Amino acid sequence: YEDADTDPRLVESRTHYRSARIRAGLGVTLMKGGRLAAMVALTHSEPREWPENQRRLLEDVAERTWDAVERARAVLALREAEQRLQTLMAGIPQLVWRAVHRGKWTWASPQWTDYTGQAEPESHGDGWLKPVHPDDREGVVRDWSMAGDRGFFQSE
Repeated sequence: YEDADTDPRLVESRTHYRSARIRAGLGVTLMKGGRLAAMVALTHSEPREWPENQRRLLEDVAERTWDAVERARAVLALREAEQRLQTLMAGIPQLVWRAVHRGKWTWASPQWTDYTGQAEPESHGDGWLKPVHPDDREGVVRDWSMAGDRGFFQSE
């Protein structure tokens, strides 16, 4: 709206707009999946026209803000899932770890530290082999290389 004092849609709200010193407003609704996701608005204390470039800018701001909100929600959900996994892994008696290609560790459970005395960050990459007796390392690496085909890792 360009002027709250003259816009017929705002007759019943005019007093509120005046008390807030709002005379002009521009709003954008953001629909996602057919549902209202957010609303973003600009107001001004004097009557004014809202040029098309300002309307487009507000739409862009709404989209970018919504994208940032969704990213923040995804990060939070990931953190919560990671915390649940950590809690689960810390609560079982087995040694648990996470590894990627060729057995490069990215995480080890507290049980690993309790059993080996090795700090969890030191187990990352190939560091997990350090607590293994030097005479046994070659066999452990061989057994690890077969774990993918076997579907499990087991080594003496």
